[in-house]
Amino acid sequence: PDDGQGEEEEESVPPFAPLPSECRSSELPTCVLRDVYTAEQALSDPNFILQLEADMLMECCKFGKVVTLVSPDLPYYEGAVCVTYEEIMGAQECGEAMDGRGFDGREIRVQALGNWGSGDIVPEDDDPNAAAGDGAGGDAGGGTAAAAAADADPLAAFLSSV
Repeated sequence: PDDGQGEEEEESVPPFAPLPSECRSSELPTCVLRDVYTAEQALSDPNFILQLEADMLMECCKFGKVVTLVSPDLPYYEGAVCVTYEEIMGAQECGEAMDGRGFDGREIRVQALGNWGSGDIVPEDDDPNAAAGDGAGGDAGGGTAAAAAADADPLAAFLSSV
């Protein structure tokens, strides 16, 4: 019985999809706020997503300058709102404040995606176009130094908790 439940859970998770281009994931940190709404809510009112995004923008602006806020129409992001910040600290504060927060009878979960400093993309993107702006020469030696810097960084603690 346990194997069957695990298989059902595995099948219900859609495959990963990159963030929409307006999130500028190769440059900026993005908090993906999950379980904010249901598909039924989105279908019930043609203005639901616009109203939700406006409400979420008002709340998320408290943590820092929001560059983009979008609810992608992709299975991987169903029920999610993606909030991209200009600064890492704003994204970190958003993640800490919103993760576990109750919203409309659900508990919001936060996923960190995009560039959270040191040039590393979370999760790593295999798209060659995304790496083109980082410079191929800097990646070879910077990985170890970036990992060491992350150990001393409070952001590393946040990312490991998400």
